[in-house]
Order: sequence, then structure tokens, then C-alpha cells
Amino acid sequence: YNNSEAWRELVTDKADEIAKAFNIHINHLNCYAAYHDSDTHPHIHMMIYSKDPSKDSGFLKASSLQHLKSVFTREIFQEELSEIYRSKTDLRDSLKSEVADRIRELANNVQENKNVSPDIVSKFNELVQSLNVLEGKKVYGYLPEDLKEKVDDILRDICSDPRIQELYDKWYELKEMQQEYYNSNEVIKVPIEKNEEFKSVRNAIVKEASRIKPKMNSNKQTDTSQASTVALNDVLDLLCQVFVSGADENDLTQSDEETITEIQEELDRALGIKHY
Repeated sequence: YNNSEAWRELVTDKADEIAKAFNIHINHLNCYAAYHDSDTHPHIHMMIYSKDPSKDSGFLKASSLQHLKSVFTREIFQEELSEIYRSKTDLRDSLKSEVADRIRELANNVQENKNVSPDIVSKFNELVQSLNVLEGKKVYGYLPEDLKEKVDDILRDICSDPRIQELYDKWYELKEMQQEYYNSNEVIKVPIEKNEEFKSVRNAIVKEASRIKPKMNSNKQTDTSQASTVALNDVLDLLCQVFVSGADENDLTQSDEETITEIQEELDRALGIKHY
């Protein structure tokens, strides 16, 4: 766009967009422009007005102005933006692939009891246990807030890897370059676990954690063993009461029979036997 004819064709082609932005019917749109052939910044100055004398015609909202800027920017800098989009997409895909590999590696370590990174393995195990008892859809967007925080925390640890950080920084540099074509607003960098453009990796964590069968916590195993020991001790106490009494089967009182019933119930509980 370094000549007046190219600009004339552009404005003519975008007449409908201009009319819509200025709330002017296309049949009432009037537009005049002056081309400035600047060496480093060729541009035009435009005057737009409506032939309709109505007060409801011919005004511009801030949102409409921003939309119009985007329309012209995408057309004028089409080649430059296309190259940025391609590079940005390639980096995003590489980053997602890298993170996905780390997530699978973490899940395999948990399954094989490889405690290579104790902190993150412990967090992943907690997530596995929580998802195992969770009812409903096991997708990040449907998780309770406390489980979302666990997923975010795991992703944050994974992405602290220098290689992943480097890819994410380069992706953000391209995002800033892209933004500069549209406005001068500062691009606020958000961590990857909060970036909606990378939400698929959060779901990858949920998916891997959901497919793992949880293992019984060692503390729970100890508690179960202790409970069984207590139950068996109670059974022995009850048996002693019967043996000490020296009663045979014909001489058993109602109290003795109740004691024997209690013994049977305690044995069943200790052995995990259920009667239906």
C-alpha cells in the first residue's frame, strides 16, 4: 500500500464495513481521503459523513472503531500477520507436545512407583485418588475448584522446566508482535496454567490421572490392619468368657448364646465377611 490507487481500492472494498461502523446506510455514505506518500509510513487521512440529515445516522462507538482498525490491519499487513500466525501456531503445537510428553512420563512414573520427583509425584497421586471418587464428567471445566487448583499446581511444576519456559517465552514474544499491529496496549503475560489457549494440556493431566487405578494409601492399610487386630482381640476375650464358664452346649444360657453370636459377628468383621 505505497500508492494512492491501492488505498482507493481498499477503501472501496471495505465500504460496507465503514458504513456499518459509522452507523450509516451504505446508500448515504460519503467518503473523502488524502494519500500521504511517507517513506516509512504511507497512509491516508479520511473524512466520512452521511448524506442522511437524521440525528440517528453517522456516529462511531469505540468498539466499532476498534473493529474497523482490525479489518484494515488484517488486509494491509496480511503477509506479515500470516507469517506471525504460522510461527505462533508452530510454537504452540511444539509446546503442547512437549508438555504432553512430560505428563505421560509423570503418569508412567506414578504407575511404576518411580519416585523420581517426590513432590510432583505426590501431587499427581493425590489427584488420582480424588478423581477416583469423583462422580460426573472428569473434564477440567467440570471439576470442583479444589481439584482445578491441584491440576494447575501440577501443570505449573511441569512447566517450570527450562525447555518449556523457553518455548512459552518465544510464543509470547510473537503474541506481542501480533498485538502491536492492532493497538499499542501492553500484552499482560499470564502463566501457562491460566492461559485459555493451552487449556488442552490441563485436560491431558485430568485424562492421564483418570486412567490410573489408585493404590491404597499405606496409612489406610495400617489403619485396616490395626482395626482387624483390635477385632480379633475382642473375639479372644469373648471366647475366654465362654471357656472359663466351663458350660457345655446343653447348659448354655441365653447370655452365653448372645456371647457366641457376638463372637461370630466379630470374626466376620475381622475377616471382612458380609451377610446378605
